[in-house]
Amino acid sequence: MKEQVSQVEQLFEKKKYKKALLLLKKINKKQPSFRTLNLTGSCYFYDKKYAQANLYFAQGLSLAANDSEKIEEFINLANTQLKLNNLSKSIEHYLSLLAIDSSIETAKHRAAMCSIANLQQNHQIINEYAPQLLMLIEYADAALHSLLQANLLLPDNEKNIDLYLNKLNAQMKTFDSANALLFLELGLTCENQKHINKLNDIVGKKFSHEKWFQDFCAQQDTAKKARSRKTKSSKVIKMPKERVVGDNIELVGLVNALFKQNELLGAKFHPNLRVIETNGALCVKVYNQTDSNQKLLDVPARCMPLFRDFTFELDADNNLVSTPIEHPINPDAINVMLLLQKIYNCCNKITHWQQTFPFIALKEFPPLLLKLVAGKPQSAKIRSFYHLLEDKKFDELTIKSFLGSRECNYKQEELKKGGIVSTQPSESGLLSVIDFLNHKIGSRKYTYHNGSVFVSGLACQTTQELFVEYNHYDPLLTYLVYGFVDLDSPYIFSVPIDLTLFNGDKIEVSGNTAIIKDDMVPDNLKHLRIYLPEVCTQSDGLVKVDKVVIPNTNESHLLREVLTIMLNTINTQGIYANEQAVAQEVLRLEIQIIAKNMAYWQEVQALFDAAKLEGTAKHSSALQDVQQLIEFFKSHYQKYSAKLGITLF
Repeated sequence: MKEQVSQVEQLFEKKKYKKALLLLKKINKKQPSFRTLNLTGSCYFYDKKYAQANLYFAQGLSLAANDSEKIEEFINLANTQLKLNNLSKSIEHYLSLLAIDSSIETAKHRAAMCSIANLQQNHQIINEYAPQLLMLIEYADAALHSLLQANLLLPDNEKNIDLYLNKLNAQMKTFDSANALLFLELGLTCENQKHINKLNDIVGKKFSHEKWFQDFCAQQDTAKKARSRKTKSSKVIKMPKERVVGDNIELVGLVNALFKQNELLGAKFHPNLRVIETNGALCVKVYNQTDSNQKLLDVPARCMPLFRDFTFELDADNNLVSTPIEHPINPDAINVMLLLQKIYNCCNKITHWQQTFPFIALKEFPPLLLKLVAGKPQSAKIRSFYHLLEDKKFDELTIKSFLGSRECNYKQEELKKGGIVSTQPSESGLLSVIDFLNHKIGSRKYTYHNGSVFVSGLACQTTQELFVEYNHYDPLLTYLVYGFVDLDSPYIFSVPIDLTLFNGDKIEVSGNTAIIKDDMVPDNLKHLRIYLPEVCTQSDGLVKVDKVVIPNTNESHLLREVLTIMLNTINTQGIYANEQAVAQEVLRLEIQIIAKNMAYWQEVQALFDAAKLEGTAKHSSALQDVQQLIEFFKSHYQKYSAKLGITLF
């Protein structure tokens, strides 16, 4: 039998596939093996009989004795299904291969799968599996192209698009004209002019002098004009006639008065901007937009009430009362503050805040609240809230937290441009009309310019609502500061944990949530700015890390990149001999991070269950928020652990 198999192998090497198949037919009839079935499938494959090849590769897989043989057969099956134009089946086989081995050894197969997913426009596969290829020079450019193409076609995806555009910007200096043109052409599939402009800017930095680039931009201008004509002729969404619309006549009148007061102080608002009141809640909408970069609200610093200019208290009816001090530094905003106060009181904002803000709504469940607070020990604001609660200063806690959830910090130089002189480096205050904008991750932030605060961006195409992104908080911090559960957060900050390296050394993660300033991060690491920690090695060898940020599973490569950087930073004694040793340590740390954070939320769950037994209808809303928070975090870690192939609890 061995002699016959050896003879088949010789025939196969000489590409005499038909003769080899005659021998294989006899062998398989008597004693089929993985090798003979594999050879049979390969002969049929190279003879371009792909259906027969697929049949024998599948049979060979059933006899595979180890992972190496399984991987070989999954590769064969994936290639065969590709030849049969069964793209989904080909991807399935590559996924089975990667489930066995997702290391650098199978990178070329990961790249092949992403290439097929690109043909199929399978954005989910590309977003989940292409990012790991960005770290490998051989595959990085193709992976970046696939990721950008996929994300430009997905809605509400600003964060990922910015991430990959920044990567492209960092790599453009290594591109030739042909490669650069491939990326420039991505703009042809994108309808967002902002992204098209960014692509042009990135490529133009190196190639703007070349004729092919100039010709391409001329073609783009022609296409842009055609799209503009099409947009003008399309159906216009009906816009309310009045600037403020709602059933609460008193509230509508107060909001209109606030707009007029701001305009007297120099504020400007887009003519298609509307404020919609529903059951006391306000939202801002902008209709029929054509330019995402146009200023929609532009409000001077003169309109912004500064906290130092007022004393605040609650009256007997639980209403907010603001009293101007004798010499305010921004007297122009006094009337603005009085109008905002009336709006808050008309909407019963203080009462609603006390029902949802955890330091007040959960004060009867101290163990649960303390456990939640322990997850964010580095936040000065949260510590101050907890001290006020311990001292039973409930009115002060209500006022500070309510105003703090709407707080904006104005730098001294920006105030000065607006005609406001302060001796402090910054002042805290409110945002006037901008206060009505709701938060959504991925939206644009407020922009400070020349003594004003303005907002631009596109409103939601479905609802027309305009959102802003308040911050880079995760759901727990958002809940403890703003009193609502943000289910759209794309990342989570680890709670304080200790990690152990394979040599026994410890890494202490303090649970911070501060983000490194943009100008402190080199261009090639801009995509990691949110995730990069501050690392401090003490004399006793203990390593302290201020934070660890855990992304969604489809961006898990970002955490691995950061852990790799961190390990290389602390590798002073050369404990990692090679890249494989670092990769193994990264996996160990990743598993610990997920397991220990999951353990924290299991403890929160136990305290929540006890609180729920004690709770009454009075606390039902607050407890529902906590339940939602627990489910969000546990689901996040369960998905992450499934991807790592580990079991948690």
